[in-house]
Amino acid sequence: PVMYADKVRIGWDLALSLRNAGDLNNSASRMYYAVFQAVLAYAVKKERFDREKHREKVHSEMKRVLKEAAARNKEWRDCYDDLRELRNRADYDPEDVTASAFDLNIVHQSECIKNFFLNEVSK
Repeated sequence: PVMYADKVRIGWDLALSLRNAGDLNNSASRMYYAVFQAVLAYAVKKERFDREKHREKVHSEMKRVLKEAAARNKEWRDCYDDLRELRNRADYDPEDVTASAFDLNIVHQSECIKNFFLNEVSK
């Protein structure tokens, strides 16, 4: 899980830099993956999640892990869903991610999710 923490931090810093430079598509994609990897690090450490066994459905499994770990925090669950939608738009759709869709609330909530899971991994 330590290697995940490094990837999370690097990806997060890159996401913020890209966002500040106005590259919302790449920022949304990198931010999603930073949060995703924080949840994945938690799942590997706390749930003994086997990435190879679940390779085809790892994204849905991380959504499940987040929803269980953040059962009382609807904002985090909604944010993770929104961030995944932004990442899908950024990576697969012809339309660009917009500043109104990728607002500071999503950035703040995503950072809270990332920090929560990284803190849990370090325990």
